[in-house]
Amino acid sequence: MDEGGGKASLDIIITHYLAGEELILDSASFTPLGEPITITNLKYYLSNFQLINAGGKTVTLPVEYFLVNEKNNASKTISLKLPGGNYRAIRMLIGVDSARNVSGVQEAALDPALGMFWSWNTGYIFAKLEGKSPVSTAPLQGVTYHIGGFRAAESALQTIELPFPRTTILKPGEPAIAGIVVNLDRWFDGSYKLYIAREPFCMNPGELAQHISVNYSKMFAITSLSN
Repeated sequence: MDEGGGKASLDIIITHYLAGEELILDSASFTPLGEPITITNLKYYLSNFQLINAGGKTVTLPVEYFLVNEKNNASKTISLKLPGGNYRAIRMLIGVDSARNVSGVQEAALDPALGMFWSWNTGYIFAKLEGKSPVSTAPLQGVTYHIGGFRAAESALQTIELPFPRTTILKPGEPAIAGIVVNLDRWFDGSYKLYIAREPFCMNPGELAQHISVNYSKMFAITSLSN
């Protein structure tokens, strides 16, 4: 139900953290497993947004794809238009849904030129984390995690639901801002313990990519909401 008689707006502002500090690319830090790492690149897709209203009903928004890129501050603000209403949570997909993975060359956030596409056969990279670590056994001590895979047996697609700090009424003409903190510690330390010294890279769909995707699905939390 559109309680406001028009479209409301919600701006999602994303901030990345590692080891309790706001992420700064090319700066030395540590994973929660005690391994040194310098992250040089971080990108991931968010798409297929839905809102959950106070009564538990799902409100599906028109499908959009957003590429969050730590090197591009503008990409860390996602602006959504939605029916006015009383909402308690937001749901989204980390990655690119299977239909778009087999739809050929695309544009905007899905442009292959943005470096997040493998091929027509394996599709999009859903999340990318790159860097260096002295414990890495890869060439040049590289750390390379390119996570994807959309087919059922190897799917790394993750849908997450984030509760708002409070149930809130979103109204046309009264823009709301939600702050999302992304804790990159969870990339390494979740249901799967990702040790760089043991597994410094993942560049194909499969079991390891699935494990990492489950880990990073727990990185996100809405920590503030204002309107």
